[in-house]
Amino acid sequence: MAAARGSDVFEASQVRILSASGGVVGAGFLVAADVVCTCAHVVARAVSDAAGGMASTPVDLDFPVLSGRPQARATVVSWRSGGADVALLRLDAAVEGARPAPLPDGTGVWGHMFRVFGYPDHADCGVWASGTLRAGQGSGWVQMEAQEPGPRISEGFSGAPVWDEAQDGVVGMTVAAHLGASTAYLLPSAGQARGRARAGHRL
Repeated sequence: MAAARGSDVFEASQVRILSASGGVVGAGFLVAADVVCTCAHVVARAVSDAAGGMASTPVDLDFPVLSGRPQARATVVSWRSGGADVALLRLDAAVEGARPAPLPDGTGVWGHMFRVFGYPDHADCGVWASGTLRAGQGSGWVQMEAQEPGPRISEGFSGAPVWDEAQDGVVGMTVAAHLGASTAYLLPSAGQARGRARAGHRL
């Protein structure tokens, strides 16, 4: 059996986070066979219309790029709001065909091409965006510039993994963007952002 290409693994790691009523609230990705990483504020949106506390409320999700779009349910096992804005979810059961993404540390990325898959308004099936990575800022986030013409990174991309074409792996997670601009930001795979005021708008 041929080894999977990096891009195939990337697609097999993609997760779509759903609200209790079935609406799409953001993205996420597998970091282990049964662990999903996303933004804490995405999970907050997912459970806002459900009863119970954050840790006790199940989160519904699916794998939109896999054949049959398999659905799954997960529970919150780690929660960091504020600067880090990271939540980890544990699947009730592993999903056949889904694979965790490789995670380079996300440093030294200036000029690297990236791609990212998100769910902006009226695109619940997903939209690919691409562009060029810049460098880290004092906030700890790394700047991204979306390619124009083409989709901008906007609300619905929050929690989406950012694939670095040069490093052949996910170097971070989409967390914010400038409204009406091509500039967005990722939280790098290595370390965590410091809790300061941000130039970007939460997606």
